[in-house]
Amino acid sequence: MTTIDPVAFAAERAASRPAFLAFALAEYAAVEGLDAAALAARLGCTADVLNSVRLCLTPPADPDGFREAVGRICDQFGVHREPLVAAVECGRMATAVRAAVAEAPAEAGFVLAARDRP
Repeated sequence: MTTIDPVAFAAERAASRPAFLAFALAEYAAVEGLDAAALAARLGCTADVLNSVRLCLTPPADPDGFREAVGRICDQFGVHREPLVAAVECGRMATAVRAAVAEAPAEAGFVLAARDRP
């Protein structure tokens, strides 16, 4: 019989809900081509800690609330602040671009630019 880690299971389900940090982190991981182990390494934590981080609520958009929420998450789970901020911001931007593309009429000629990575 296989046992399921309830925290990992909940974190996986949270990835489909924008209210949870798992959603932004999943978007970021997709953009960067990261699996869970690489995402955990980038944030400076273990896979188990990453699952707990994913279950946090997404930091609010206002600068003060964002800074405070990220600080609490970093303090509680020991993740690196800069990579977490970058991941949340990238995840939000990816979500916004996806929504804009989905809402743009096909005849509008909506074009996305890309850049090469070193």
